[in-house]
Amino acid sequence: MGGISFGEGRKGSFVFNKGMSKHYLAVSIIYLAITLFMFWPLTKAFATTNIKYTDVYQTMWGLWWVRYATFTLHTSIYSTKLLYYPLGASLATETFSPIAALAASPLQSVSVAFEYNSLLVISFVLAGLFAFMLVYYLVGNKYAAFVGGLIFAFSPMHIAQSYGHLNWTMIEWVPIFLLLVLISLNERKHIYMIGAAVAFVLVAFAGDIEQAMVAVLFVLFILIYAAFKDRERMLNMATFKVLAEMAVLAILISLPFSYPLAVSTLQSKALSAQNNILPIGYSVAWSNNLLSFLLPSLYNGLFTGIALKYYSVIYDGWIEGISYIGYSVLFLSIAGLVLYKRQKPKEKDGISLWLWAAVFFGWMSTGPVLLVYHYLTPIPGPFFVYFYIPILNIIREPGRFDMLVTICLSVLAGFGLVALFNRVSKGKHKSRKELAIALLFTALILIEYNGAPTPYLSRLLYANATIPSGYNAIGAVKGNYSVLILPDSRPTNDSMSMYYQTLFKKPIVGGYTTRLNNTDYAIIASMPFSRVSANPSMLSGMNFSSQYMQNYSNAQLRQLYEYRVSVVVLNEGYYNSTGNGELIAYLTYLFGKPIYKDNSTVLFYSENQ
Repeated sequence: MGGISFGEGRKGSFVFNKGMSKHYLAVSIIYLAITLFMFWPLTKAFATTNIKYTDVYQTMWGLWWVRYATFTLHTSIYSTKLLYYPLGASLATETFSPIAALAASPLQSVSVAFEYNSLLVISFVLAGLFAFMLVYYLVGNKYAAFVGGLIFAFSPMHIAQSYGHLNWTMIEWVPIFLLLVLISLNERKHIYMIGAAVAFVLVAFAGDIEQAMVAVLFVLFILIYAAFKDRERMLNMATFKVLAEMAVLAILISLPFSYPLAVSTLQSKALSAQNNILPIGYSVAWSNNLLSFLLPSLYNGLFTGIALKYYSVIYDGWIEGISYIGYSVLFLSIAGLVLYKRQKPKEKDGISLWLWAAVFFGWMSTGPVLLVYHYLTPIPGPFFVYFYIPILNIIREPGRFDMLVTICLSVLAGFGLVALFNRVSKGKHKSRKELAIALLFTALILIEYNGAPTPYLSRLLYANATIPSGYNAIGAVKGNYSVLILPDSRPTNDSMSMYYQTLFKKPIVGGYTTRLNNTDYAIIASMPFSRVSANPSMLSGMNFSSQYMQNYSNAQLRQLYEYRVSVVVLNEGYYNSTGNGELIAYLTYLFGKPIYKDNSTVLFYSENQ
């Protein structure tokens, strides 16, 4: 690339050729084996186990909804009447991955959990493979590329996101997109521009819209850096044509998904929704603490105790804010910056790009102001400005920029390994020496990045995905009616209700959606016994035969009629024995004897069809 070279002038054919197929297959199998080990509770019962987290249940519903809306209802996936009935919900800002959902939809014939788990595992394998290809193109060594792919695929940030956010688990398309952009800028061939456009659409709609924005920011950073180093090469019409062709192709290819999304966004006024605009303090809460780069992840079964000791002070969540670099990766990155620059001084600008990108996006991930331990410093970060940029600011969790940091670390570590290979693997048995060094760092990285939970963590993180059999009874009843599942008005409970809905396929009064429709909680909050279900102690001491309670009950029954609620479900698992007894007595008073009861679910019929 003139004054700055990416991949030392290598052609795209260096990466995309049949001769590399066996290597890609081999590394994919290894990454698959590591993934199955990291998520051993899923591996043991792949079709009947799920990660126990609010957004996981919501995402499993989303996988089901994309298939159901597309192939059964033949309607847009970006709005639904099945949630917040009778108003319905816009899903324009829902964290969908529609291409992935459609591609994997046949797996629902086994179970929705099986589809979800399959996408999770495939994402780790492809993340490793595509990062391998990117690093291989840049450093030209298979062993270094393997370690680079390992760093990206199994980074603590990626593992942490996998325990709640499938849309931020499927980050595999970002490195292949960046690879194709770099090759396109180097060679300016249409085949690579088309590939880059396709990859970008996959970033946005097989991954996440937020990822697409992050990827664009990274490309802009590359262009600015390259233009600064080589103005004549970058600031010309040829470069503009490459970028323009990729952008136009991406827009055209994405139309089957972007057009209905744009229509739904405009109709629902999603971007201007008041509850989509959160104070900047929210972003502070989901930023990376400076010490989090140096602390092992709390998902690392080997270091959980150490991590919890410190995270209890600096960290307020289970997913966002985990950004451990790893000391072995840090060592390799420093080796790359120091040794590789000495060995190949002409390539110093090429490697420095990844350093400055890691620094900038690492700084972005620390949020509006820098947090160190539990001290909120007055030092502002670039996210403070970014937060006020329209459309881009839908990324509310600064810690997610750490995904770009892990890409940079993968590349820097790759350069570091090549530098070490050049120093110690001269003479005979060069390949064996390189393999031994790569295996050593692979072992060290897997120890530091380990995501396999202890049995104790497994019980906290995983659950049985089997839907209680009582919900079969709802689906078997014909008619046009809605279902109220208690308790409600809590994200965890409402997202599980959505997951249960995948079995009985009737509208529910509640729901849980992303970044929008929080005000729709007012629907169920207006029902007095919905509030009672959230706090059974409100029932204590009440006389069901009193005049007050009689009027109270009549008002509730009128609301049920207005919302066409025919079935009320009580999930007993959320209450103690006293709470269960009081709520069952109260609901029996309102509706009569249950029409179904097992050890977890009680169904009442409101005669409202």
